[in-house]
Amino acid sequence: MATDISAAALDVARRNADRYGVSERIEWAQGDLLNPIMTSAYLPLDIIVANLPYISDDEMMELMPEVGQYEPQIALRAADTGLALIKSLILQAPSILSASGLLALEIGYNHAKQVRTFLGQSQWRDIRVIEDYSGVPRHILAIAP
Repeated sequence: MATDISAAALDVARRNADRYGVSERIEWAQGDLLNPIMTSAYLPLDIIVANLPYISDDEMMELMPEVGQYEPQIALRAADTGLALIKSLILQAPSILSASGLLALEIGYNHAKQVRTFLGQSQWRDIRVIEDYSGVPRHILAIAP
């Protein structure tokens, strides 16, 4: 399943899937976070992979013009110093993940410690932070509580 709050983003994803010949293997749904999945026949899920908006209002002012001026704000900006949507997903995900289901998130360059702590407080297990090729903590993996 592939979901997004933005219909335009889903259209781009569909075109990409068509180009690579995989569109018939994907169920598309528009909606906020996990809401479009809650009634899916595929539940429980084994994996949730998300690249949510994680840029704070302050960071928006510092973005390179080619990002901040041309990318849709809804795809970039999140409240609570960029963590609002990530925290919401962390709280929602256990309700639709299998007992040993995996949550994989892209995070902001400065979010690893906060997200790791929040996952731990929410009883997630086997939390791992993964660095990008520049050595920046950029992804976090965790097993459902």
